[in-house]
Amino acid sequence: EEEGKVEEEEEAEAEEAEEEEAEEEEGVEAVELEEKEAEENEDEAEENEDEEEEEVMDGPSEDCIGVTPVNSSCLGTAMGHVISYGCTGVCHDRPMLPIPLKSSTGVNFNPLRVYVSNEYSKDEAEAAEGDFKALDRMRNMAMQARAATDTSVATLQAYYAQVNRLHGIFPINTDHIRIAFTWHDAFRPTKKSTEMDLNFERAGVLFNIGAVKSNIAASADRTSAEGMKLACREFQLAAGLFKHLRCHVVSQLNCSLPSELTEEGLLMVENIMLAQAQACFYEKSVVDHRSASSSMKASVVARLAAQAAEMYSTALKYGESPAMEAAGLDRSWPITLRFQQDFYSAAAQYYQAEACKEAAQENGSGYGEEVTRLRMAQTYIEVVLETAARQRMGPAIIGKAELLKAKIVKNKAVAEKDNSTIYLETVPTEASLKPVNKTCMVKVVEPEPSFPSTGTLQPTLFANILPKAIKEALTEAEKQVVALAAAMEQEGREASKGARQQLARAGLPGSLQAHESPAGLPEATWKKLQGLREKQSTVSDLQAQAEELQKTSGQVAGTFLKIEKMLKEEEVREIAFRAKYGPAWDKFGEPSAQLMATTWKEVSHFQTLFAAAQRSDDYLISRLRSPELDGLSALLDESRRNLDARLAQPSSESSPVLVDSSNLSAAMLRLARLLDERDALLVRIKAEPDAMYVRLKGRLLAGELVNEAVPPAMASVGELKSALAASIAGQGPLVEEILSENERFQAGRKTDPALLERDALVQQLETGVLQCHELHAQLAEGREFYASVSKRIQQLLLVTEDQLYTQDIQRRDFEVELGQSANRKKQESDDQDVARKLFEQLNVQQQQEGEGAATTGDAPHFVPQPPFGGGGPSPSVPPPPPAIKPLPPPPHSLSTPTPGPPPSYEQAQALPIAPAYTEQVKISQLVQMGFPKAQAQHALVQERGDLQAALNVLLSG
Repeated sequence: EEEGKVEEEEEAEAEEAEEEEAEEEEGVEAVELEEKEAEENEDEAEENEDEEEEEVMDGPSEDCIGVTPVNSSCLGTAMGHVISYGCTGVCHDRPMLPIPLKSSTGVNFNPLRVYVSNEYSKDEAEAAEGDFKALDRMRNMAMQARAATDTSVATLQAYYAQVNRLHGIFPINTDHIRIAFTWHDAFRPTKKSTEMDLNFERAGVLFNIGAVKSNIAASADRTSAEGMKLACREFQLAAGLFKHLRCHVVSQLNCSLPSELTEEGLLMVENIMLAQAQACFYEKSVVDHRSASSSMKASVVARLAAQAAEMYSTALKYGESPAMEAAGLDRSWPITLRFQQDFYSAAAQYYQAEACKEAAQENGSGYGEEVTRLRMAQTYIEVVLETAARQRMGPAIIGKAELLKAKIVKNKAVAEKDNSTIYLETVPTEASLKPVNKTCMVKVVEPEPSFPSTGTLQPTLFANILPKAIKEALTEAEKQVVALAAAMEQEGREASKGARQQLARAGLPGSLQAHESPAGLPEATWKKLQGLREKQSTVSDLQAQAEELQKTSGQVAGTFLKIEKMLKEEEVREIAFRAKYGPAWDKFGEPSAQLMATTWKEVSHFQTLFAAAQRSDDYLISRLRSPELDGLSALLDESRRNLDARLAQPSSESSPVLVDSSNLSAAMLRLARLLDERDALLVRIKAEPDAMYVRLKGRLLAGELVNEAVPPAMASVGELKSALAASIAGQGPLVEEILSENERFQAGRKTDPALLERDALVQQLETGVLQCHELHAQLAEGREFYASVSKRIQQLLLVTEDQLYTQDIQRRDFEVELGQSANRKKQESDDQDVARKLFEQLNVQQQQEGEGAATTGDAPHFVPQPPFGGGGPSPSVPPPPPAIKPLPPPPHSLSTPTPGPPPSYEQAQALPIAPAYTEQVKISQLVQMGFPKAQAQHALVQERGDLQAALNVLLSG
């Protein structure tokens, strides 16, 4: 029997051993299956090393470091943010970290409209109304562009291009155009920041462009070659955007920055993008390494993994920096980065161990190093799994780490067994091993200097508005050309006038025309008279025009005086208002002197112009009223018949004068042609400032620099000046020739009083016509001047009215705010009085209760304290109640009996009787103090009806 029992026990043990062996075999098969799955799923990332090195750029420089933020409260939520962007299933075996987008509230661009209207003109503001609406529409579209698509990127880039243009045109900041931009933090969405700086808007939009690109990369299907390339490219582009933001946009901000816009924050996300781009190459190398047809070596995979671990380490350094902690970066980001760093460190050691084994099989040594590196890999991967378990990461993430651990453990067991039984090599210490070499396959890819807009679908906004500095440069160039043109025009007219005066003193062209028309009025002179009358340029016409010019001048002067009066009255109001409210108004409103500085400058400019115009008007009117012109007026108004009669043919007694006047006539014709050409040249010179303005503005709008655009735009001014100088230079010799021919002409004629009288009359008509033309031209200039000034002065009037209205609104708002503040203080004071009265009543009642308790031997537990401090208005939020202090003495009628005879019955009857102190009365008193009824009731129940204790509970919160 005993032998039978032993045999049965042996059989049972054998069966158990067989079951254990079967379980071990199943476990090995499971591990092998997991290995196979890991080999199939874990790495599909980069191209073959030889092929990739031809395509990739140099590794990132030392300053190309990056950024990483998320807005979760724990690592699980950070990884949940990763998965929420679809980075499971279609992605490779390791999910990537996308950067969360910032969100923003609406923006009021109305201050920009006001600025354009005031600094440019109301016409330009009205013309740009469509651009204002388009800008608002583009911003709304950009704020909604949050999907991981190229369309979102294009929408954000289109808006960013317009914002960049605005940055170069308008001074949008706290000192000039005050537009508030509010953005929520990317990593802490509940926190938001508001700045009146267009650079803050640029930073928010540019950050979102980089974030969308990171989401495109993170959601790419990295199981395909195209998806892998897309992810790698977009990660590097995102890194470039974050670097551009750090170096060129955020550096211009002078304010408190959210965590994602600090230098450390941007360096963190920049390095995250580079690390994940490097991880793409690692994943591809793993796939190639497992492929039988590939020559990818384990050492290459190890170097790629080591570089990814280093980049994650750099990102972690910035994520854990004091600046990021102070900025409130969620701790899930550093934890996630450390998780990634440890994982890729484990992978680097694992593949380096495999490389050691391959080298040992060839060289016969290196098995000890393989063991040490596998132990290091196991240490890293166990830390990874501890982190994943502690932070409750998803099974997709933990499963991949467990598969890598299974391979590490299996290889380590085999390596340790083989080394201890076969190779017998010394296992080196971890400190004695060299770090795994690194190979960087990625770099920062910075964006173009400016993003394109959406092309023809969205034209450039505010295309006709130049930046203030460029506009000032354009205006300055225009002033220079205006001054040059005026000087040239004056020089040309003086030269023409001098030539005609020289001829007039010589009796030309009157004597020549009288000679060529021996009977009656010369036809050429009559045609000039006809032209004068057709142009309404006779003396009487000119005098009527001068009266109209004076009326226009008076109207302009009236508007000008109105503006000046309004500005002076505003100064008086400002002084009075400032005297009334003192420094409070200085802090609230903008001083009128500062607001009206530009307007006063314009007024001073118009004063100078108007004074010069008045002097010109006075001189013109004095000439029109001169006796000389009055005498000419009657002659110029004579009819052809009367003039012919006065210019009858000389008497027959005088022999005809036979003088050759052909040379003189030819010279006079050449001079007339020269003067006509000069008049046409002066017309071009007069129009040149406007033409130059258009040319220069076009060049500046095209993007040329001011110092490069001005010289070619003003080149034609030099050409006109040269042409005028040539014309004036040719006039002198020609006049001398005419005067010389005229001397011969006059010497050949006989002295005949009638003939001389006839010559003088014709010359008088010629001179009169010339003077009328000159006066007509001067009157035309005056009308043109006043028309221009009138338009500008009306614009100035509108601007002044707008500025005064703005000041009135500011004063009204200030007084309303001041009144509301006073009302609030009065209300607080009234509330305090009510609270004191209630406290006094409570004090009396508590004293009565204390007296009643004294008769029974019980003492009150607490003495009530006033709910508000004495003196002055109470704060909006009451401070914590002070320590319990003894009450002030109660009223005499209810105080502790003083020594002496007790009161009589009648005296006792006269004492005030306290109302019945029921629970409802206590609740009502607490409600009157401002506490909610439910809280008051709960406090009384909690303190068993003790009103003082309930009050202390409510006051302590």
